[in-house]
Amino acid sequence: MKTELLFNAIGEIDDRLVVEAEEAANLRQKIGRQKWVALAACLALVVCAGLAAHAAYSSAAVGAFTMDVNPSAEYTVSRNGTVKSVRFLNDEAEDALRDVVLKKQNVETAMTRTIAAYEACGYMTDRKGTVLISFDTRIGGNDNLKSTLTSEIRSALEQTDAVEMLVFHTTSDNTQAAEIAEAFHVSTGKADCILAAAEKTDFSKEELAQLPLDVLLALQQESAVVSAATTELEEMIPLEKAKQIALADAGLGMEQKVIFTKAEQIKGTEGACWLLEFYTAKYQYRYVIDAKTGGVLESRQYILLAEAKRIAIDDAGCTEKVTFSEETLVDGGIKTPYYRLIFADTQTRWFYRIDAVLGIVLEKTQEQIGVQELLSLEDAKRIAMQHAGLDAAAQKVVFTKTELNRNQGQPCWLLEFYTQQFRYDYKIDAETGEIIGGSSEAIIRPEVSRVPEPEQSRNLEAADKTA
Repeated sequence: MKTELLFNAIGEIDDRLVVEAEEAANLRQKIGRQKWVALAACLALVVCAGLAAHAAYSSAAVGAFTMDVNPSAEYTVSRNGTVKSVRFLNDEAEDALRDVVLKKQNVETAMTRTIAAYEACGYMTDRKGTVLISFDTRIGGNDNLKSTLTSEIRSALEQTDAVEMLVFHTTSDNTQAAEIAEAFHVSTGKADCILAAAEKTDFSKEELAQLPLDVLLALQQESAVVSAATTELEEMIPLEKAKQIALADAGLGMEQKVIFTKAEQIKGTEGACWLLEFYTAKYQYRYVIDAKTGGVLESRQYILLAEAKRIAIDDAGCTEKVTFSEETLVDGGIKTPYYRLIFADTQTRWFYRIDAVLGIVLEKTQEQIGVQELLSLEDAKRIAMQHAGLDAAAQKVVFTKTELNRNQGQPCWLLEFYTQQFRYDYKIDAETGEIIGGSSEAIIRPEVSRVPEPEQSRNLEAADKTA
């Protein structure tokens, strides 16, 4: 009997110990899982914080520039090279660009779309447009950033026939210019022009602010690139004189068509200088003119990019249509400036360096890529326009994007184009020619004619009363 009780007691003790042991083990496992969950949460938080910090760093604003074509808009640029935000400085810009997607686009695309919208709204006509690009002091003080943005903007504007003069300018920290910009809804760069013109003419600032940009530049001897705060303005030769010196040195007469793409005051080792870049039908030129003496400090004559491309294609012996993925003029003061070109047909990719002065091949390599033959750009355009019911011969069609995209393994042409009434987006399979996606949207066109401000006020009052 005692033995049975003893065994029963031992059995009860064992059961309790087992239960307690199991509970302790479960508790330890639970605590262990909680620790791992907490650790994983911490790691996820660190990763998310890192990604958020990187995203915030990439999207941080590094400066802003304005584009004046009488419509005026300000583009804030983020560290990753895209447009962070756009501010319309006047009603004309807002009317033209309200429905155009500019944010999160690279600068070249944003500029291309802006010009296309201005053309569609009638603000620019063939070879008549004057464009003033003004960098703020943040960009103006960063040579690398300024050079990159200048190149992207030029690349976009050179694709259109609407621009006759392109002028770059770095704005001043002039309080009076800032007040004029705010009062007349223009950029600080154009305000600098108004101040400089006011010193040279009898026009009031109010009258100057209403003038078209090209007339304003002409009134102040096209010195828009000179800050109104510059004390040496009266001692320097005007821009028009610098142009004449450069053209004479290049042996170019009045009978030749010359297009200036840069007319900018820079600070050289000897003081203020005029930096000029211009084109003819055969050559591209770069001049640095002493702004006080008129002496030629530097001159370059390059073959045109189109000629460099022809030389490379002929040397490669290409018989098929090729697509260029890089076309860069490399100079920067080096002894032998050159064009760096990369292009490919369906089987081969070529890499070329062409002497930009003599037009000789400096270096070339090639690699076999063996890709499937793709639909040409012209065929892709034809398919898109035919689907949209457009005839390029009967109406003006402006293409603002022609990109061969291979990112997802399926090569396709991304096309964006405008007419005066509509904007179109197309995605076309580059292998089959099938339309993968397509859309169109109406463009709201403002009236080109301007209504005097008093009459505008009366019209608004009448509309209010009617409402």
